[in-house]
Amino acid sequence: MATYAKHEAQEWAWETLKGQWTTLCTPFTPEDTIDEAGLRNNIRHVRRLGTKGAGCTWGMGEFWSLTHEERLQVMQILADEANGQWLTGAHITHTSASAMLDLAQNAENMGFDVLIVAPPFIVTKTEEQVIDWVRHLADNTRLAIMFYNSPQFGIVLSPASLKRLCEIPNVVGIKEASFNQQLSIETHLSIGKEAIISTPDEWIFWRGKELGFQQQVMFSNTSDWRFDIPEANYYVQFIDKATQGNLDEQFYETHLRRIKELSDAWWTRTVDKLNGALPVAMVKYWGELMGLASGHTRYPLPGLTDEEKAELKQELEPLKPRPLAPAQPANERVGWLTGNNSFFSGMLLMVSVQNVEEALEAERGGADVVDVKNLQEALVGSGHPTVVRQIRNQIAAENHVSVTLGVVPSQPGTVAMAAYAAAMLNATSVKVGFRNTDYDTAVEILIQA
Repeated sequence: MATYAKHEAQEWAWETLKGQWTTLCTPFTPEDTIDEAGLRNNIRHVRRLGTKGAGCTWGMGEFWSLTHEERLQVMQILADEANGQWLTGAHITHTSASAMLDLAQNAENMGFDVLIVAPPFIVTKTEEQVIDWVRHLADNTRLAIMFYNSPQFGIVLSPASLKRLCEIPNVVGIKEASFNQQLSIETHLSIGKEAIISTPDEWIFWRGKELGFQQQVMFSNTSDWRFDIPEANYYVQFIDKATQGNLDEQFYETHLRRIKELSDAWWTRTVDKLNGALPVAMVKYWGELMGLASGHTRYPLPGLTDEEKAELKQELEPLKPRPLAPAQPANERVGWLTGNNSFFSGMLLMVSVQNVEEALEAERGGADVVDVKNLQEALVGSGHPTVVRQIRNQIAAENHVSVTLGVVPSQPGTVAMAAYAAAMLNATSVKVGFRNTDYDTAVEILIQA
């Protein structure tokens, strides 16, 4: 609930808008009404992730498809669930100025903390029109305003015009979602010390580190509830640290890179399919796979096909977060094997796998060594090297991937070739099985190899 005066909006924003904010989808029932119970459960779930605040009726909330009454209904549900204990933002963009102001007044009455507004997506063809539009809102509300700079609304403002917007007293910042990296960077560099600038994707933290700017809030996206569960909220943890200046690249590599790459691939695929429209259908189905209420998308947005749903489900399943038991080293071991510092009992857990999905499951389950088994005849003439390469590319570099070669001839040259081939695939170690060979002979062959 906003407790600041209008002239204190910018100071409030600097002190309050931090960490991860989420964008809520609007779940619908089969009868095409607001799924109130589902939305309430979704909100409670996201709060358990540790997310700092939430926005409703935004782009992913299909605001354009909602009646005025439905938008107010969704806003009231979020306000009820937040109960003044969780930060909330209402997206109030509308083609009608009076309707926009009515939404703003209702948001203020319901106890929302911040408004977000974009151009009215019709007629507004110049940047000057957009500035006048936002000034009209600012003159008629005491709440802090974040401006949404996105091509979805028909016009993208330049950094110079965004700077002018932020000179309006209660316009506290920009959600810079133009998907133009250079524009995002220029906005951070030119305005970032005067107003809150948020680009809703993690790449901005790497560029900020390179160029000397710091984003203090992820305002906002759906990645928290698509990538995290309450017991394994890796995305929220990463964002909380990154927005404080601690870019934990190894943490990101271990817990988030693979699922983010899958998300990026499906995001691009869905956007391209719809010639640039938001991938709401993909995001809603992803949420459904994570246990959230979603329902269908409303016209004119189509849903995913049954084939697309099956494909996404298959690709997401092995990457879903799962809580892991904490591991601590129990004793000193050989350096190459303990570089990841992940041993608890003093014994190694090796899990044998035959495909990529099994390998990822083993890694999440705490395996110290993932062993790809049954690579016959020193990896010659089999399809298994491809599997090893795929697994090695997807498992964190500090984790161990072993190769089992099965039964090989008792010849040092063959064993050496096998070990060399495994090394070329970045395997950590090789297991070799011999046929009709006594222990001493096997040891001698290994020494010679």
